[in-house]
Amino acid sequence: MTKKLQNNKVWLTIDTDDLNHHPSKYGHPKRTKNHTLKSFNTEPSSKLITSMEKFREWFFQDPSKRSVTLFVIAEQLESKVFSKWLTKLLLDSKNESGEILVGCHSYRHKCWSAWGEEHKNEFKEDLIMACSKISSVVGDSWRPWFRAPGGYIAPWMAKVLNECNIELDTSINPVSLLIRKTGKSKNKKWNGWQNNFLSMQKEEIVEREWFTSKLLGIKIPCCGPALHLPFIRYLSNKAWSNLLNSYHLATENQIIDLEEEVITLYWHLLDYSRNNGNWNPPFL
Repeated sequence: MTKKLQNNKVWLTIDTDDLNHHPSKYGHPKRTKNHTLKSFNTEPSSKLITSMEKFREWFFQDPSKRSVTLFVIAEQLESKVFSKWLTKLLLDSKNESGEILVGCHSYRHKCWSAWGEEHKNEFKEDLIMACSKISSVVGDSWRPWFRAPGGYIAPWMAKVLNECNIELDTSINPVSLLIRKTGKSKNKKWNGWQNNFLSMQKEEIVEREWFTSKLLGIKIPCCGPALHLPFIRYLSNKAWSNLLNSYHLATENQIIDLEEEVITLYWHLLDYSRNNGNWNPPFL
C-alpha cells in the first residue's frame, strides 16, 4: 500500500456529471443501452440537486482553505436551475475568499476514444461549443482545461485539444486495467497511456494524470468511481487519507507548470448525495 506522502501539492477536481451521463445511458458505442436517444432532459436529477446543496455546504465550511476546479458538462448550463446554482456559487466563493475554477467536460459527455478517430471532426465541434458555452456563463472563472468524459482519451484527441486552445488535459487514469479507455490504433491494438502522454507532450499540452496507488507493485485507480467500488474503495480511501500526513493545495501556476509535481484528486459532484447526504472527500 502507498506509504505516507510528504509535502504534497494537491489539486482538487470535481466532475459535475448527472445520472443520465453514465456511459450505460449515453455516449458509449457498446455500453449505452439505447442509442436512439439523441438528447435528454438537462434539468438536474433530485440526487444532483441534493449534491449541489451539499457541495455548497462543504465548500463554505471554510472557503479560505478550499480551492476546487469543477469540470462542467456544457449542456447542464441549458438548465436555469444548474446555471443559477453555478453562477451564484462562483460569486459567493469570491466574496468569501474561496477559489472555484471551471474547466470543460465536453458538451454532451460522449466517450470519444471508444468511438475512434473517424469522429475527430465531431469531437472538435463538441469541444468548440462546450468551451464557448461554459466560458460565456462562468466568465473569469473559466480555464481552458479539459477532462474527457469517463476518462475516454486517445492520442488523436491531443491535436484537437491544441487546435481548440486547450492548455491542460486531466483525463489519464494510468492503470493497465483501464487501457481500453485509450481506444484502438489503426493496427487494432490499444493505444496505451504512454502514447497519450507523448501525444499531449507533442502538442505542448500540460497533462495531469489522476492519483493512483499501488498494490503488489501494480497501479490501482484511486479516483472517481474507485472511491465507491467494493474492495477498491478501501484501498483508494486509505491512499487518500495518507495525504493528510502533509499536503497543501496547489496554486493555479503550479497546476499548469510541468516542473511542479502535483497530485490530482478527482471525485463526482453526485458523490455528495451518498450516505444520505453525509459524504465528504475522505481526506478532508
